[in-house]
Amino acid sequence: MLTIVATFGCRIYMDYSPQPMETTDVARKAIAEILDQQPGVHAAIETEVYDDKFSILHSRANKFFGTSQVYKTTIFYASIGEMRLSHKGSWFAVTIMGRNLEPLLHVYIADRASSDRFLNALETMRRASVAARPIAD
Repeated sequence: MLTIVATFGCRIYMDYSPQPMETTDVARKAIAEILDQQPGVHAAIETEVYDDKFSILHSRANKFFGTSQVYKTTIFYASIGEMRLSHKGSWFAVTIMGRNLEPLLHVYIADRASSDRFLNALETMRRASVAARPIAD
């Protein structure tokens, strides 16, 4: 369950309990759709969504040198420790936290319904991924 954490710099953390989606196919499509809709400098060049992880290819401009750098962020669903929903200005943000509660990725979403859908999709894939992992001896 996501909880109201605090309010810092006009960012309001919101309470939300993700609900599982019908299938992992529906969840993967929802994740890909939201990641492909990232605004401005957060926009992805390419997204890949799999059963156990998702990857985003980004470009970051270096204004000082007039160059850009391409980098890839990969999140394994089983490594997600917590997801936090917040609202600031006209945008919602989902912060994906690792098992040690370190921020792994911030995803910006235009409306609450899409934010809830994204959280539901991540939770669906996280549960499926954890359930599919072999138990070590």
